Formats: sequence, C-alpha cells, structure tokens
Amino acid sequence: MPKTQSELDTWAEQAHANDGYYEIIDSMHRKFKMCLGIADRDGPYVDMLIEAAEKGSDKAVSLLWLLDDVELVDELKLKDVPRDEQVSRRQAFITTKYRLAHKVALQGGENLMLKLNSGFQHLYPQTGGQDYVKSLAFAYYFVEVW
Repeated sequence: MPKTQSELDTWAEQAHANDGYYEIIDSMHRKFKMCLGIADRDGPYVDMLIEAAEKGSDKAVSLLWLLDDVELVDELKLKDVPRDEQVSRRQAFITTKYRLAHKVALQGGENLMLKLNSGFQHLYPQTGGQDYVKSLAFAYYFVEVW
C-alpha cells in the first residue's frame, strides 16, 4: 500500500502502463483515501491484525496470510536483528498465523479452512515440513461443515 501521494501516483502510472484493471486501480485509490483518515498509519498494523484475529475476525487472519517477506521484515523490525533472532521471530509469527487461522476456521471461517488446507500441504510450523494428514483432515471437515 502506498504511504504517500507520490508513491500512489507512481504506482498508478505503472499500473496504467501495464494495462492494469480499472477496478484494481480504483480500489487502491479508495483504500489510500481511507487510510489517510487513520491518524497512526505507521502504527503496528500486524499487532492490530493479530488482536482482531484473536477476537475471531476472518478478514484479519486472511490479511495476515497475505503479508510477504519484505513487509514482514519491516513490520517486525528484523532488518538489523541477528539472523538467529530473525528466524525465531519469523517462526513465532508463522506459528501465530497458523494458530489463529485454525481457531477461526473451527468457528466456521471457510476462507481460512481453504488456507489451512493449502498451508498444511506446504508448511506445518510444528514440524517445519508438510502435513498432508492435517490437510486432508481439514478437507474432510470442510466438506462436512458445508
């Protein structure tokens, strides 16, 4: 998300040059205007998302799953931290993300059921590898719930 008007203008120019969809460009402009109304735009939004997710917000957990590595390094302030500490903090975040997704999925969050189903096929934080059994279990659970 662009933080300044010039960043937004640059992003919009690139989107237009790459024949970006009007709906996406318009959506970014609307989100930017909405964010201008927030007093502390540089605040710890990951903490706010985690807090909302703890309260059962499907949308907040979905947004946590969208964070990329660059954003995570910036938000968790890992740039100048020793590598071992970086790894442990990122692992703690991934574990929290999976825990919250599991919690909300069991409350009926279908979006998160699908994310967990896919997530367990790629990474299970407790083992650091894949867990097809958990993935299959969520698939069966999803079918039973819906």
